Amino acid sequence: MLLEAARQIPEALFIFTGGLPEVVAAFRVKTEEMGITNVRFTGFLPSLRDPLAYMRAADVLLSFYSSDTPTLRHMVPNKIIQYARSGTPIVSADYPAIRFMLGDEGAIYVEPENVGALAGAIRGLMTGHIDGRGNAAKVKQALIGQGIDDRARAILGFFIDGTAEGKAGHAGTS
Repeated sequence: MLLEAARQIPEALFIFTGGLPEVVAAFRVKTEEMGITNVRFTGFLPSLRDPLAYMRAADVLLSFYSSDTPTLRHMVPNKIIQYARSGTPIVSADYPAIRFMLGDEGAIYVEPENVGALAGAIRGLMTGHIDGRGNAAKVKQALIGQGIDDRARAILGFFIDGTAEGKAGHAGTS
């Protein structure tokens, strides 16, 4: 999905960080086979500070998973919290757990498995037709001072009884 979005937006540079060497190698081959030239793969980054530098330098951060991920509807990837703390706009597939953590305005949510919607949101942020910076700053501010325990309580409350128990983890809360 992400590679197809990259193909649809050749004027954007897509940088993928992390990944096992054999997985990165396989994606490099796939990218070449697809004729995509606007994608770079870093592999694992040497310092824990490097991902944040990439996040802050980006125009947009993507969190998009294939529907064959077993825990997809309920997982909150750690990178979502890292993304939110970077202050960079996020485009994410619209899944309940991610929306719960970031709030309704914490990301540009797009229909899962819809490459056109994904590419449209990225292009909209790049061209300024969608303003994601203001909401990204609000989410970042909402997460300041919240630790893993706060987020864990919020997530458990959400999944155990559908409430926002421990709602301090919810970025949309003031």
